[in-house]
Order: sequence, then C-alpha cells, then structure tokens
Amino acid sequence: DNCSQCHIHASCVETNSSVTCICLDGFTGDGLICSDVDECALQGVHNCPNSNCVNTEGSYHCSCPSGFWLTPENDCEDIDECSDPNLGCHPLASCTNSPGNYSCECLPGYTGDGHHCQCFPGSCGPGLDCIANSDGTQMCMDPCQKYTLLDEYWRSTSYRAGYYCDAVIPGWYRFVGRGGVRMPETCVPIHRCNTAAPMWLNGSHPSSDEGIVDGTACAHWSGDCCLWQSKVQVKACVGGYYVYNLTTPPECNLAYCT
Repeated sequence: DNCSQCHIHASCVETNSSVTCICLDGFTGDGLICSDVDECALQGVHNCPNSNCVNTEGSYHCSCPSGFWLTPENDCEDIDECSDPNLGCHPLASCTNSPGNYSCECLPGYTGDGHHCQCFPGSCGPGLDCIANSDGTQMCMDPCQKYTLLDEYWRSTSYRAGYYCDAVIPGWYRFVGRGGVRMPETCVPIHRCNTAAPMWLNGSHPSSDEGIVDGTACAHWSGDCCLWQSKVQVKACVGGYYVYNLTTPPECNLAYCT
C-alpha cells in the first residue's frame, strides 16, 4: 500500500497507481522480506579465487590469513617478515622466512629462542670469549678489544710494604702504567706489590698466534711459591701487549703483580 511496508534492505518504487518494493543488491526476497545473499557460498559470484571470501551483510570482501597480504587482484602473497627491521629477531640471530611465517635462530656460538640470544663459556670461536656488554648482554668478543685497565703503580714487583687485598671482578684486564704491563713469570718474594702474598704467572706468556691460553696464577707465602692458586687466561694481542682473564684471589692479602 505504501513505501513504509518495504523491508529495511529494500528500495521503493512508487507510481500513481502502485508501490513496488525491490530488495537491494546483496539481498534476496520479495521486497517485503529481504534476506542476505551469501556470495561466498555461490560459485562465480565473488571475486576471491585465491583468497578467503568473507560474507558481510549485503556484500562480501576478500581476506588473507596471517602472514600474507592481499594484492589488488585479490590474491594472497606471502609477507617476507625478515625484511622488517623491527621484526624482533635478536641482532645475534638469523631470520628465516617461510610461507605465512618466519623463525629466528641464534647464530652459532649463541643460545636462546632467537629473540634473546647470548653466548656461554666455551661457545665462542678461537681467540674469542663470552664477555658481558655494558647492558649485561653476553657476546663473543676479542678480549684484546674489550678489557678493563689496571694502572696501579704499587703492582710492581719492586714495590714493597702493604697488605692490599685484590678484589678484581672476574673478567679481562690489561696492565698499564708505572707498575708494569705484564705479570712476572717467576716467584715473587713475599711482601711485594703492596700485599703480603704476591701473585705471579706460573708459566710463560703465549705468542700472538696461540689465541687464548689457560694458565695458573700462584701466590707466594710461607715458603711456598704456589701456596694458593687461581685459574687465569692470557692472550697476546696485536700491538705487543697482553690481556688477562683474572678472578678474585682465593684469600685476602693477595694481589696480582706486574
């Protein structure tokens, strides 16, 4: 009788003698009742041949699963997540792209889930060691380029009185300054180097082609040149200097000499 009787999803065509209700595109019915057409269920109706068809009220759209993007032709193409610099793989990890996905894998010598990677003792290559950065991350580095300076003059074997207790934090060190630049290779008399029991390197220094060498630091006391011992490592660096991987001495009144 009038346009108000047409369905909400229908249009109304009114003439002098009649009123006609026509369902809108995407709907089917007599105009008084209009139902949604599921274009995705009808072959040849939608244009998503190589993508996912998603039905909506009165229409549809094409979509792709996670890891793919929709082309202008409504095809799904793989996203190369590895090309994204903000992906989240750790700088010490490699990224491998796969259809719809990717994976992060820590580089050789490092362990972790690919998003967090760090080395561990013994994991690094020849001449390298697992050393902590200022931010606490562990990386394989050349100790000749990553060390702490020890420049105390009293570490010299010619310096006498003192009862200094060395409390070096385990790590790589380089001796510089008036005290000397390398550890002595022979037993040091007691009450030298500003300490009671001076520590010396029990062995010879390595050559530059030997890489990191394990050694022993001995402390002289009570007539025994090696009454206490500490495991150390030594590396000869380009430029003619040495770096030492030192640990805290096993007793007080012990100090490393130069």
